[in-house]
Amino acid sequence: MTEAKYKKIEAILKQRIIDQTYPLNSLLPKEIELAAEFNTSRPTINHAIHNLVQQGFLEQCKRLGTIVKRNKITQEFTHVIQSYNQEMDDKD
Repeated sequence: MTEAKYKKIEAILKQRIIDQTYPLNSLLPKEIELAAEFNTSRPTINHAIHNLVQQGFLEQCKRLGTIVKRNKITQEFTHVIQSYNQEMDDKD
């Protein structure tokens, strides 16, 4: 069974976020541009973007566009650092 097209696009966009092809707080290209790049429909692109929003990689802002947010790895690493700092503060 082949993987759904939106899943392939989602994986590509996620990798671009992780490797900072799309830097933190930058605007993602418009859906119509991504649809042309991937030779697919806007609903397919929207589905991929929606999943990345749910995962915390992107944030959609009306009239502004879709913004690249912290990637999951950064979020988890930040949490570890905060926990460590809290432990150190508690020992003082």
